[in-house]
Amino acid sequence: MVLQTIIFISISNYFFKTDVLSSMHITSMIIFFVITFFIFLGMLIGSLFQSEETTTLAAITICSILLFFSSTILPLESMPSYFRNLAAFNPFVVSENLLRQSLFFKFSFSVIQHDLVTLGLSIVAVIGLTIIIQKLLKIQILFGIHKEDKLTTRKKAEELALEEKRKEDRKASEEKIDLLKKELEKI
Repeated sequence: MVLQTIIFISISNYFFKTDVLSSMHITSMIIFFVITFFIFLGMLIGSLFQSEETTTLAAITICSILLFFSSTILPLESMPSYFRNLAAFNPFVVSENLLRQSLFFKFSFSVIQHDLVTLGLSIVAVIGLTIIIQKLLKIQILFGIHKEDKLTTRKKAEELALEEKRKEDRKASEEKIDLLKKELEKI
């Protein structure tokens, strides 16, 4: 990872004449905020769903929606004003603006402070929701209200049936051994 960073900085300095190192402290803080937000968003999505497949589908859907309402696919200017106002709080848009402002325009902390606070509040909201959902799930599990998915229920039923069959086989084997012992005693 360090080598990749050195290569990125070298290429940007040589080909694009961009001095990335001059704003590295602000850029590092922004990257830390972005990484933190998306890690906790993943944790939130993971705690909402029980199966890996559903979690993956939900994560892809949420990221696709966020990506669609960023300036990556459609320019924000071409969207209706109510979507544009909502897109201002989209983590992709906020992150992109922060990184662009720190890397290319070398804005100071005071200029990017508003977007950084927006991203920070988003992090706090996602962490809070994750903690609340985790506590609710723990309460549901403690009181036995938590619904298990069909696959888990089926696996448990299969395990119980297999255990019953093993007990029956063990009992039948013990009975055969007893019969054989009785036959041997007669001889």
